Amino acid sequence: MAQNNKLIHFRSNSSYFCAVNLDDLFIGDYLRILSKGVIGRFDGIEGEQAKVKVGEKIWYAEKANLEIVPDEEAERMQIFNSGVGDVPERIDPEKQAEFHDELDLHLEALENAGYVQFNYETILQFQLRICARFIREADKLGVGRIRIIHGKGEGILKAEVAHLLDMDRAVTDFEPDHTGGAFVAWLNIRV
Repeated sequence: MAQNNKLIHFRSNSSYFCAVNLDDLFIGDYLRILSKGVIGRFDGIEGEQAKVKVGEKIWYAEKANLEIVPDEEAERMQIFNSGVGDVPERIDPEKQAEFHDELDLHLEALENAGYVQFNYETILQFQLRICARFIREADKLGVGRIRIIHGKGEGILKAEVAHLLDMDRAVTDFEPDHTGGAFVAWLNIRV
């Protein structure tokens, strides 16, 4: 068994495994819980398990069920959550009334709404960036409920939007819309 940074590499029955070495992690390191598909921050060790904070929830996971999140993915998550949940000085009632509380992430709908896709972005990154911006704007305006349409494809965008909603500190709860293909989310309401 060879040790390299925060990972332990070993072979078993001609298969190659890579597990996280819990003792080498720092509080705040980004980890993915493989069985759940969620990403959170390392919050310590309890017994043989890592405590991983996902939003406001604490998950416990064995080291074999963890994966260190690459820096570029962690940076992307920090960009999505930057500024979200900050208390505005004053909510503008006119802007709040004008805000459309539904976002359709289908590319045609985004193009029709005036969003421009940049060449250096993948389609998924583009959709998630627009989604994060939409959540921040709703939070700044004090909107209590939003609807995000992700579509009914292979489920990749749905999973990423669910993860984004789960990680966003402005979102208090969310659930699938009754039509399928969308989420309804509730945000912190400020008076």
